[in-house]
Amino acid sequence: MKLRALLTKGEAIRFISHLDYASLIERAIRRAKLPVAYSEGFNPHMKFSFASALAVGVTSEAEVMDVELSRPVAQPEAWDRIAAALPPGVRLGRLVPYEGKAKSLMAAVDRAEYRVRVPYAGTEEEAR
Repeated sequence: MKLRALLTKGEAIRFISHLDYASLIERAIRRAKLPVAYSEGFNPHMKFSFASALAVGVTSEAEVMDVELSRPVAQPEAWDRIAAALPPGVRLGRLVPYEGKAKSLMAAVDRAEYRVRVPYAGTEEEAR
Protein backbone atom coordinates (compact mmCIF):
# COMPACT_ATOMS: atom_id res chain seq x y z
CA MET A 1 0.00 0.00 0.00
CA LYS A 2 1.18 3.53 -0.77
CA LEU A 3 0.08 6.93 0.44
CA ARG A 4 0.33 10.08 -1.66
CA ALA A 5 0.50 13.16 0.54
CA LEU A 6 0.16 16.85 -0.22
CA LEU A 7 2.22 18.93 2.21
CA THR A 8 2.80 22.62 2.72
CA LYS A 9 6.24 24.02 3.55
CA GLY A 10 5.73 27.23 5.50
CA GLU A 11 7.68 30.29 6.53
CA ALA A 12 9.03 28.66 9.70
CA ILE A 13 11.14 26.15 7.75
CA ARG A 14 11.74 27.85 4.42
CA PHE A 15 15.48 28.21 5.01
CA ILE A 16 16.24 24.51 5.46
CA SER A 17 17.68 22.51 2.57
CA HIS A 18 15.82 19.76 0.73
CA LEU A 19 17.93 17.05 2.39
CA ASP A 20 17.15 18.46 5.84
CA TYR A 21 13.47 18.72 4.86
CA ALA A 22 13.50 15.06 3.78
CA SER A 23 15.09 14.10 7.13
CA LEU A 24 12.48 16.14 8.96
CA ILE A 25 9.67 14.29 7.12
CA GLU A 26 11.36 10.92 7.72
CA ARG A 27 11.50 11.60 11.47
CA ALA A 28 7.84 12.67 11.46
CA ILE A 29 6.85 9.43 9.71
CA ARG A 30 8.86 7.48 12.29
CA ARG A 31 7.15 9.38 15.15
CA ALA A 32 3.77 8.58 13.57
CA LYS A 33 4.62 4.88 14.02
CA LEU A 34 3.30 3.92 10.59
CA PRO A 35 4.33 0.51 9.20
CA VAL A 36 6.65 1.98 6.58
CA ALA A 37 8.38 -0.27 4.04
CA TYR A 38 12.17 -0.20 3.91
CA SER A 39 14.53 -0.95 1.06
CA GLU A 40 16.50 -4.17 1.26
CA GLY A 41 20.24 -4.52 1.41
CA PHE A 42 23.13 -3.52 3.61
CA ASN A 43 21.80 -0.03 4.46
CA PRO A 44 17.96 -0.07 4.39
CA HIS A 45 16.17 3.23 3.76
CA MET A 46 12.58 4.25 4.35
CA LYS A 47 10.64 4.11 1.07
CA PHE A 48 9.36 7.62 0.47
CA SER A 49 9.98 10.19 -2.25
CA PHE A 50 9.18 13.75 -3.25
CA ALA A 51 8.08 14.98 -6.68
CA SER A 52 10.77 17.65 -6.77
CA ALA A 53 13.13 19.61 -4.55
CA LEU A 54 12.49 23.19 -3.50
CA ALA A 55 15.21 25.81 -3.38
CA VAL A 56 16.29 27.16 -0.01
CA GLY A 57 14.16 30.13 1.03
CA VAL A 58 11.09 29.03 -0.92
CA THR A 59 7.76 28.10 0.68
CA SER A 60 5.22 25.83 -0.93
CA GLU A 61 1.48 25.26 -0.76
CA ALA A 62 1.64 21.85 -2.47
CA GLU A 63 4.62 19.53 -2.01
CA VAL A 64 3.73 16.02 -3.22
CA MET A 65 5.23 12.98 -1.50
CA ASP A 66 4.73 9.20 -1.73
CA VAL A 67 5.37 6.83 1.16
CA GLU A 68 5.17 3.05 0.87
CA LEU A 69 3.71 1.02 3.75
CA SER A 70 4.47 -2.62 4.56
CA ARG A 71 0.83 -3.26 5.46
CA PRO A 72 -2.45 -1.38 4.92
CA VAL A 73 -3.54 1.33 7.37
CA ALA A 74 -6.91 3.07 7.30
CA GLN A 75 -6.65 6.54 5.74
CA PRO A 76 -8.18 8.44 8.71
CA GLU A 77 -5.77 6.76 11.13
CA ALA A 78 -2.75 7.46 8.90
CA TRP A 79 -3.90 11.10 8.48
CA ASP A 80 -4.22 11.61 12.24
CA ARG A 81 -0.84 10.05 13.00
CA ILE A 82 1.10 11.96 10.33
CA ALA A 83 -0.62 15.30 10.98
CA ALA A 84 0.14 15.03 14.72
CA ALA A 85 3.80 14.14 14.11
CA LEU A 86 4.65 16.97 11.68
CA PRO A 87 6.66 19.90 13.09
CA PRO A 88 5.58 23.55 12.97
CA GLY A 89 5.92 24.90 9.44
CA VAL A 90 4.72 21.69 7.76
CA ARG A 91 1.04 20.90 7.30
CA LEU A 92 -0.67 17.89 5.77
CA GLY A 93 -3.15 19.03 3.12
CA ARG A 94 -4.30 15.74 1.62
CA LEU A 95 -3.55 12.03 2.02
CA VAL A 96 -4.71 9.57 -0.63
CA PRO A 97 -4.10 5.81 -0.31
CA TYR A 98 -3.53 3.71 -3.43
CA GLU A 99 -2.42 0.21 -4.31
CA GLY A 100 -0.74 -1.13 -7.40
CA LYS A 101 0.60 1.09 -10.16
CA ALA A 102 0.09 4.83 -10.15
CA LYS A 103 1.64 7.63 -12.16
CA SER A 104 5.11 8.49 -10.97
CA LEU A 105 5.36 11.69 -8.94
CA MET A 106 7.24 13.51 -11.70
CA ALA A 107 4.52 12.53 -14.20
CA ALA A 108 1.70 13.46 -11.79
CA VAL A 109 3.16 16.90 -11.00
CA ASP A 110 3.40 18.41 -14.46
CA ARG A 111 3.46 22.12 -13.64
CA ALA A 112 4.40 24.67 -11.00
CA GLU A 113 3.25 28.19 -10.26
CA TYR A 114 5.51 30.70 -8.57
CA ARG A 115 4.60 33.92 -6.80
CA VAL A 116 7.43 36.37 -6.15
CA ARG A 117 7.00 39.13 -3.60
CA VAL A 118 9.53 41.94 -3.63
CA PRO A 119 9.36 44.54 -0.85
CA TYR A 120 9.45 48.14 -2.06
CA ALA A 121 10.29 50.98 0.31
CA GLY A 122 10.01 53.92 -2.10
CA THR A 123 7.06 56.08 -3.15
CA GLU A 124 4.71 55.49 -6.08
CA GLU A 125 6.24 58.43 -7.98
CA GLU A 126 9.70 56.85 -7.77
CA ALA A 127 8.32 53.59 -9.13
CA ARG A 128 7.15 55.28 -12.34
